[in-house]
Amino acid sequence: MIRDAAGVPVLPLRAPGRAEALPDAPAPQPTPVVNPRLRIDPALNIVVIEFRDEAGQVGLSIPTPRELDAYRRNAAPAEPQPDGEREATAPPATVPPATAPPATAPPATGTDVTR
Repeated sequence: MIRDAAGVPVLPLRAPGRAEALPDAPAPQPTPVVNPRLRIDPALNIVVIEFRDEAGQVGLSIPTPRELDAYRRNAAPAEPQPDGEREATAPPATVPPATAPPATAPPATGTDVTR
């Protein structure tokens, strides 16, 4: 092994056209699978939670793919509609005020109130 002036090992230079085996580089470590994974669905602006198996494939999704499709089918339009083109919606239902109890209760039966 060749060393520099400070005693640090250095690799020898290769001559052009001569292939030498370089020292084995350490094998790259596999990328760990983050579980669960959170992502935002850009079309719906909702968070999707994905649970993955050992192979990295999505095993469970919240909301499910079926629910995501339902959200997409029923998604509101992205652009605001002009005032004249809005859907007619029913006004909010009004609740009638509760009836107040009578100011005085009727006399109990068997009681004489004329005395």
